[in-house]
Amino acid sequence: WTVGSLASHLQLPGVVVARCVDALEAAGMLVSSEHETLLPARDLGTIRVVDVLGVARAQGAAPRSQQMVIPEPVAALCSELDGVWRAHAGERTLRELLTAH
Repeated sequence: WTVGSLASHLQLPGVVVARCVDALEAAGMLVSSEHETLLPARDLGTIRVVDVLGVARAQGAAPRSQQMVIPEPVAALCSELDGVWRAHAGERTLRELLTAH
C-alpha cells in the first residue's frame, strides 16, 4: 500500500490517511519505503491492535481549544465503552488479527 492507494481503497481523503500514517510512523509502528510503500516498522506480532487504534484516535482528536463539552452521562458511557473494547482486544496483535479466520 501507499498513502494514495490506501486512501482510494478506504474512500478517504489522502490528507486524512497521510496524517494517520504520520502518526503511526511517529509511534514506531509504520515506515515508508523509498518507493513510498507503507510497511510495518516491526514484527506484526509485537504491534497490539489497541496501540494502533490508540494512535489513530489520538491523531484524530480535536485540539483542547476546539473540544466540545460532553455531558457527564455521555462521557461515562464513552469511558465504559472504551474499557470494553480495550478488554476485548486485550493483547491481540496485528498478526493475530490478520490471521484470524
